[in-house]
Amino acid sequence: MAFRTDSKAINDYELIPEGDYEVIIAKIDEKSSYNGTNTKLNFCLAVRNDVEQNCKNRTLFLEIWKKKNPNDMDIQVSNYNFSHLMNVVKHCGIPDGKEFESVAELCKELVNKCMRVTVHHEEYKGKTSVKIDQLYGLSDTKFPECKHQFKGVQTSDNFVQKPAETFVSQNNPLDDFEEVISPDDIPF
Repeated sequence: MAFRTDSKAINDYELIPEGDYEVIIAKIDEKSSYNGTNTKLNFCLAVRNDVEQNCKNRTLFLEIWKKKNPNDMDIQVSNYNFSHLMNVVKHCGIPDGKEFESVAELCKELVNKCMRVTVHHEEYKGKTSVKIDQLYGLSDTKFPECKHQFKGVQTSDNFVQKPAETFVSQNNPLDDFEEVISPDDIPF
């Protein structure tokens, strides 16, 4: 099937306005930094369309990075920031004491869970971006019964990009990961 290019079709989205949004975790990826020295869990959040709010179906991202100097708690979760990860777990309604064999198993449990996030704008090197604070920007959903409809056909199998057997927590963290950010994108 042939097609023609059309630059008028480019969606020039504005930043999602600051405020609170009901979201659902659509997928979780594990990605490396641009220079390959650090790894993050990248939570892809969809603004729920079953709740009356602005920006329905827009995408937000929440990042939890591995710590360079992990403590004993961080080591349990493959050196990711334990308190940031447990804050997501708490606000997604996973009870204390539930046991997981790996971070990958936990991530599979988190996909399709709902929570509420607070978006703020942050400026770095002249660019404004949308940010969600991992500790203070999360809260419990006000609408626990979720009827969000994803665009297109989706199943729980196609949410988590890396299956448990290839998840980085069980392999070399630098294997098979694309570089997704440039040094200009890192605020430290």
